[in-house]
Amino acid sequence: MKIKELLINKTKREIEAKKKSLNYLNDEAKAAAQEMIDDLNAYITELEALEEEKTAEDILKGFEEKVNEKIEALAEKIAEGANPNVPTENYLKSKNAMTDFLKCWTESRDAKEMRANWAAVCSKNNITTSVGSEEALLPEAVRGAIIDAWESPKNWLNRLKWSGAKRYMVRTEVTADSSENVRAKGHKPGETKQNQALEISIKDVTCQMVYKMINIDRLTEFNNPGDLLNYIQGELIRQWIKEVERAVLVGDGRTSATPDLRITSIEKVAGTTTTPYMTAVQYDSNKSLIEQFVDMVAKVDDGIGDIVVFMSKATLNELRKVSFSSTGTPQYLSKEDVAAQIGAADIITTGLIDDATYRGVALATDGYVMVGEMNPELVSQHDITTNVTYYRAENPIGGAIEYPKAAATLYV
Repeated sequence: MKIKELLINKTKREIEAKKKSLNYLNDEAKAAAQEMIDDLNAYITELEALEEEKTAEDILKGFEEKVNEKIEALAEKIAEGANPNVPTENYLKSKNAMTDFLKCWTESRDAKEMRANWAAVCSKNNITTSVGSEEALLPEAVRGAIIDAWESPKNWLNRLKWSGAKRYMVRTEVTADSSENVRAKGHKPGETKQNQALEISIKDVTCQMVYKMINIDRLTEFNNPGDLLNYIQGELIRQWIKEVERAVLVGDGRTSATPDLRITSIEKVAGTTTTPYMTAVQYDSNKSLIEQFVDMVAKVDDGIGDIVVFMSKATLNELRKVSFSSTGTPQYLSKEDVAAQIGAADIITTGLIDDATYRGVALATDGYVMVGEMNPELVSQHDITTNVTYYRAENPIGGAIEYPKAAATLYV
């Protein structure tokens, strides 16, 4: 890279870094800092106008000295000019950001316009972002709620294998490793070597738009925009995650009478019929429950990754309960102790498991692949005829079990 380009890029980076500090300067310092930023931009214009091949190095060094001097002065002004009456939190942490974001959300016709409007608001507050990364500059309360919902220990979707692809082809050799056809073979000199007859299972994992939508009347919006926004994004994100979890674990569950509402792009893990990918183990009331969970987990290939077992709270409590005699007081093991006993890395209790259908589901989380996008996009649209605003969380998503024996089900 040429000297001129290096100096221009350095100056631009310094300007962008210093702009973020303007949010918490007092008015006098902010005006002085902005004047210095304008001077630096003027230097950039002059530098860009120079013809590199006709410009001597010492001229560029002169510009560099001017730039460095201005940058140092700007840093000093920012350090000295912080307004003690203004919190050091930046704009994105403020209540104003929440209000402005809600306004952008309600007044934008689609996601593209929403991103553009929000980027414009950030720019007015001296916060810049590149196209496509506007979500990184959500108000902290909104971004925090989305991240909290996604990274919550209760959300186990983040443990699955996210491919980042729009489409994923699973090609799996489903013949048992113990099969003579699959095993590697010794060769006797002079004899013809034998090929493996492949038995390939193919899954085309594609995306489907999955959404959650609610509507709020305009007067409710007006009366309390901050709390409303918290409710909207909390409700939308939480319900979106819950529905995807349901589809992955036990399936959509809706009947064919509602084909427009069913999630069909996500393969469920639980089942009552053994496949190359999932082993179905029938519950036997004559055997202890702990023994049956041990048997179920043993059906999962532990070479794929950590095995997580899903069950109801009632089932976990039944497994935790230990009685040392018919007259003794029952003792309860910890969840971690039960997981260790049955051979699982973790146990997740969920209301999605119905004890009347399934007692437990085991999954090697690295063995389930997801396509599409992890975090749903927030969009709104206002209907002027009813004075109602519709808020929607929607993302393309799909998933399937990728490896043989990656899951098992203890079914009733």
